[in-house]
Amino acid sequence: MSRLKRIDLSAMVLSGICVVHCLTLPLLATLAPLGLSGHAGDAWAHWVMLVVALPLSAVGLWQGFLRHGRPF
Repeated sequence: MSRLKRIDLSAMVLSGICVVHCLTLPLLATLAPLGLSGHAGDAWAHWVMLVVALPLSAVGLWQGFLRHGRPF
């Protein structure tokens, strides 16, 4: 598998994880308000995703620009 395909696949997986996180957290919060109330403000997962997603996106966009010769 080429490097660009691995980057694209990684970005798709991270996007899927983000969707699952964004959809399940509110559902879990409504089903178990007392159990999750202490962890609802934890932002570490968002920071981890940001630290992983930003460089991955930058590399993917740069590789796409180099391959196609246009920014978008």
